[in-house]
Amino acid sequence: MTTIPKSISVSTTGSDNVTELNVILGMYKPSDIPKFLNANPRLSSKLSALLEYTDNDDVRTSLTQGEKWRTCPLFQHPMVTSRTGHTFWVGDFVAWGARCGQLYRLSSFFLYRGVIKAKAHRAYYFVDSSLTQTIDGKGITLSYLGASNPGEWIDVDELFASEENLPCLRLRKRYQEQINNNMAVTVVPLNLFTHDTSGNSTKKWNKVESWSMVPAALPLSERNKRENTFPICLHNRLTAVEMLPDIVNDLKALEKGVIMHDSEANMSVLVVAPLNMIIGDNPLHAELASNKGTNATFPCRKCYFKKSGPQESTSTKQHHGAPHRDPVHVAFFLANIRLPTGCGVELFDGTTEHDLSKLGYKEQGSGSLLELEAFDITRDLPVEALHCLMLGVTKYLVNDLCDFLSASEKRTLEARLRHYNSKGYARAMTSNLQLQGLFVGRDYKTFAQQLPLILDDLVDGAWPTMPNQRKSIMTALCSCFHSQGELLSLLYMAEIPSDFDKYKRLIRTTVDKLCDDVNAVDAALLGRHKNRKGGRLGNRPKLHLLHHVCEDINQFASIIHFEAEKGEQFNKFIHERIFHTNRHSISVDVLRLFGHHTIFRHIVENGSWLTATEERTTGGPGIIEHLNENPVFKAAFMGGSQEFTENNQSSQKLKVGLCGFFTETMENGTRSSFLVRVVGITKENVRFNVYQFVDLSSCANANNPQSIINRYGTDFGQSIFYHAYKSSRGYAVVKKKPQTPRPIPIESISLEEVIDLQVARICNNQDEFIVNPSKFAVVVGQLMTKMVQLQPPDK
Repeated sequence: MTTIPKSISVSTTGSDNVTELNVILGMYKPSDIPKFLNANPRLSSKLSALLEYTDNDDVRTSLTQGEKWRTCPLFQHPMVTSRTGHTFWVGDFVAWGARCGQLYRLSSFFLYRGVIKAKAHRAYYFVDSSLTQTIDGKGITLSYLGASNPGEWIDVDELFASEENLPCLRLRKRYQEQINNNMAVTVVPLNLFTHDTSGNSTKKWNKVESWSMVPAALPLSERNKRENTFPICLHNRLTAVEMLPDIVNDLKALEKGVIMHDSEANMSVLVVAPLNMIIGDNPLHAELASNKGTNATFPCRKCYFKKSGPQESTSTKQHHGAPHRDPVHVAFFLANIRLPTGCGVELFDGTTEHDLSKLGYKEQGSGSLLELEAFDITRDLPVEALHCLMLGVTKYLVNDLCDFLSASEKRTLEARLRHYNSKGYARAMTSNLQLQGLFVGRDYKTFAQQLPLILDDLVDGAWPTMPNQRKSIMTALCSCFHSQGELLSLLYMAEIPSDFDKYKRLIRTTVDKLCDDVNAVDAALLGRHKNRKGGRLGNRPKLHLLHHVCEDINQFASIIHFEAEKGEQFNKFIHERIFHTNRHSISVDVLRLFGHHTIFRHIVENGSWLTATEERTTGGPGIIEHLNENPVFKAAFMGGSQEFTENNQSSQKLKVGLCGFFTETMENGTRSSFLVRVVGITKENVRFNVYQFVDLSSCANANNPQSIINRYGTDFGQSIFYHAYKSSRGYAVVKKKPQTPRPIPIESISLEEVIDLQVARICNNQDEFIVNPSKFAVVVGQLMTKMVQLQPPDK
């Protein structure tokens, strides 16, 4: 651990006097943590990952398929080793086994269907050319087809280089000063998280700001484990931005490369660790982006969106029409330079602005981020769904709903929430609606998924005599809850298995509809309460930030990869460690406790380290024997393998009453998918009732599906939702098959997605159910799964 002396300005209470206070910042440098991880055999092989391509490029299952991983130069692996033991570098001129007479120049490496491939361009001999290059000083000149030619994808195992017959040029200029020709280079991208926690038992006072780090290449399930999150620094007097320059200084060294031991290769390698993203809430992201934040006229950290007046509505066109911010503009502002003539920012209203101080910029002390080559402060601070949706739009709507309903209507709504019958959620809503100011993020997640269906049922059933004026307001609120529920259902997808472009179009369409519905609620409630608290919802910056979600999903593959909840849960462990200190030097004492825990785990997991004589060693065989003889040791002394709590209600654990899409694999290898409700579980078998979507063609009074095409476009004409019979409220209807529940071996089935099936007043009998479209990930399943793909078994 490194200790860094810092000084801060402190104002004396009741006076204008400002004094300098000296404090000590404890820090585990970002470069210290990968040294441990690379020397740990449990993790060393998982820290680095090639960018990945799939068929048709329509799948997004990991961060390696995001645009950042594909385009940032520092994320591209400069070298790979084939299974035959040959090492190839970007820039090498090589031969391909299938065309041994042709020379190729390698431009990049990637993964395709689990095989390492190289993108290669044909090279030609020329005597006089402006695109020539001397090879190893032998006077041979070569020219190759560059970016204008897409190149060919070649299996790395089929390449070879002959120094005698085909001279090989290795372009290693970036790493030439750090390594010799025999040292490998490994790329280990990093994610940072920053937020505050509390230093006392009430969790209200003594705020402690912290920074933590997770290796970005780890699989999502590994990134969500407590033991793979590492604190960098924390302090109760310094802000996150004040700690940032010391972090950036070390990240700059990691971009150039730091030599570390690799336990998998059992040799020293050069580790390049670029910064992938910084996860946090909106106020902190605004500080990191040198933006004034939500109270500014230009509150968005990503574009030059201008906030409308308190009584003016904001259209969808205004949200989309603002030009994007540029890191160059931030650099100009911090240097106190106006944009030159001809390079001003053209705003949505047609005016051009050259003075950047008028566009929402503010010196926050985060300018050091501009020194990082791999980090873009306008693109790598992603919009976080918890703070923008659940603690934004959903919270605003719940507050409006509670203020609008009468006391008796609130009691009815509370009863329906408490008795909501579904195994698809991790928790039930038991809080009193009178305590709306105390709700937290997980409460709003429950509201977002359950309220749309409950409100529809109440308006149709328990509240049918509501006066017309109140009913029109209630209709506007219901429509808004539906839109935000549908958007959350779309966003909370860990993987997008197909049609990524369609998925992004769905999100854009739904965000625009939510914006229109919020404006309708504003119009309805402002007409009733002119002095409505907070003014218009449609002008809130959090609603605008949702229009940038698609950009972030394109950048980082899925919103699940940059949700802040896991980092906030890690802060709970920091909070607990504070109670084991005397609070005189929280920064150093808490990090020392985490450090002891990390070293202990490193030794137990057979990690290596250098002795005083510079020899590398590991723990003795007695440690392994003790772990084998005492399987509860890890759980007792190291917390086991702890996963952070899953608050997305997407658990794949089987239990009686659970509904979902299942896939059964037959003995002959064929697979079939179907919708079921689990009715019994034993050690060997699962019994369930099978449900079918009611086909539109079989219903005499079927609803016209043209509204689905009008809403989502013709791309979804073959989907389940298009062909299924829908209720008057637009819910897809399913019906239980009249058959005895049959047992299926547990090992032959897999749960693909949890579904929320509900009996509602709109159904004709108890065998008919509706699918709740606000349940996370359900909308994608209905709109992007073809009806013919869902074939329930008849046996």
